[in-house]
Amino acid sequence: IYLPNAIRLCSKGMIKCQKKIYHLIDDFRYLPGAPNCFNYYNKEVLNSCDIVITPSEVIAEKINLKKCILIHHGYKSYKIKKFEKYTPYYLKEQKNIIYYGQFSKVDMKFALKVISKLRDYNFIFIGRGQISINIDKNKYKNVNIIESIPHEKLMNLLNYSLLLWCPFKVNNLTNRMTPIKFVEALSFGLPILSTK
Repeated sequence: IYLPNAIRLCSKGMIKCQKKIYHLIDDFRYLPGAPNCFNYYNKEVLNSCDIVITPSEVIAEKINLKKCILIHHGYKSYKIKKFEKYTPYYLKEQKNIIYYGQFSKVDMKFALKVISKLRDYNFIFIGRGQISINIDKNKYKNVNIIESIPHEKLMNLLNYSLLLWCPFKVNNLTNRMTPIKFVEALSFGLPILSTK
């Protein structure tokens, strides 16, 4: 079950199924601008489904149902050579620190404070959504904002990074998620620094 309409159709018996499985990736009730109806649908799905699957230990603990199964993220492995030539304009020869994902989850005010003290490092932010703060390109020459790149190139970019940095906002959404980027970075031996 993914969309509210599917939830409604299942609960009214309009879709015949043997079991209803709810894959709860993130607690979308806490997305910025999420409609209030998400609370209703979340309760309805939890009550009507047979199994809940989530990668988040926090979500599994909060749900506290016998029908909840915790399955941690996997990742897609690519055959990427450690020194394969990959030189997009925003990649520097050394000291690259990368973030990728939704920009709405990043505490940019905090990130810029850190970035302003680490001028020798190249910060690469790859993702979608609006950044909550205007970044003065003259003041922050060591910051690169990239809308998106193909996943395989993103994984290759991890080869050229010193650190996966996730300066998340601390809120109900980020406290309940288990980002797959952590598994991906660890598969490359890349250290991770994140807010809680």
